[in-house]
Amino acid sequence: MNKTSLIAVIAAVFSALAALLSVGLVPQFWGTQYKIVILAGQSNAVGRAPILPEWRIDSLGISQLGRFGDTNLTIIPAVEPLAHWDSSGAAFGLKAVSLLRGIEGGDMLIVPAAMGASGFVDNMWTAKTGPLYVDLVQRTRSVLNRYPGSTIRAVLWHQGETEWEESADGYNALFPQQMTEMVAALREDLPIADTPFVMGGTVPAWSDRQTPNANAVLERIAADIGACFVSSEELLPMADGIHFELGSQIRLGQRYFDAMQNC
Repeated sequence: MNKTSLIAVIAAVFSALAALLSVGLVPQFWGTQYKIVILAGQSNAVGRAPILPEWRIDSLGISQLGRFGDTNLTIIPAVEPLAHWDSSGAAFGLKAVSLLRGIEGGDMLIVPAAMGASGFVDNMWTAKTGPLYVDLVQRTRSVLNRYPGSTIRAVLWHQGETEWEESADGYNALFPQQMTEMVAALREDLPIADTPFVMGGTVPAWSDRQTPNANAVLERIAADIGACFVSSEELLPMADGIHFELGSQIRLGQRYFDAMQNC
């Protein structure tokens, strides 16, 4: 084999290896070890609050896993809106992770995995088979494979409105069981057996209009699955009545951070 052919073969090998690395099929034995925070659920996890000047989040040392176009499955800066399925506004997640990094240091990586109006009643988060469940697991595994030594620091979950809003009966009575099964499956499929799983309450005024009371249901689920529950008491909605306004998202981020510390 002449020199030119050898160079071409080597280039092809490295090109193939780079392609496999980009999707997490081959581990990298060098580089960063991340503290991973998974953000999942529906629209209040995505964020619908407009990103205004008062939204000042120190994201130094925080990255996220990209989703769109050439950034898919690559490590990119963590800036709002994060790369959830339907990125649009500001939510609690980046605030919570910024506060966490402020006391723990290290390289933080957010895996955004939420989608507005998603739930169990529509099978989007069904354990093992729901498309959003599968996406969350696969994307998180891709990071763990590519960056050995990385750990999952927390799962921050906010979801539930769809179980009332989209149920033909006014409430998905299977919701507690389905949520329990999903968390159990996640603990099988990802190394999070001892990782804080934190879930939060919905807009209080919206919750109080639901039968049964949404936040009471969510708090019971949290207790049953060994998760930490973040109260939404005194937090305010946007004009639509169901999504948290910007100041409340900031306060919610503080509460998720506090829960991560004590969960």
